[in-house]
Amino acid sequence: RNSIVECKHTNSYNTMDKMLDFYMPQLQFYIWLAKLDKMIFSVIFGNQWKAVEVYPSAEYLELMKDQIKMFWDTLVHNKEPDDLNYNNQVLKDNPASIDSVPINKLVARKKDSRGSVRITKKG
Repeated sequence: RNSIVECKHTNSYNTMDKMLDFYMPQLQFYIWLAKLDKMIFSVIFGNQWKAVEVYPSAEYLELMKDQIKMFWDTLVHNKEPDDLNYNNQVLKDNPASIDSVPINKLVARKKDSRGSVRITKKG
């Protein structure tokens, strides 16, 4: 299968969910550009190592494409982006977007009423 590894190192108090939330645009962009089947996201939390498989999400990518086009337009025309805070919040404010991304062939990383993350099977 066609895949690559992306490695990060963070503090021991961080979580894989937070890392996935932060790096998902980068991971999905790499998957799209390289036409990958999946990426291995490897993270060292202090001295603890964890890894997950991240699969492409057409839904997530569609949300990203408008942001990518807007960014590219600012570069081509050498102009300052209109509202960086708005542009950076588009994916973060759409919780359905991250839930659509299969992680370890599972989806729906939704929090229950106690704040615990529940992962359900795809399909």
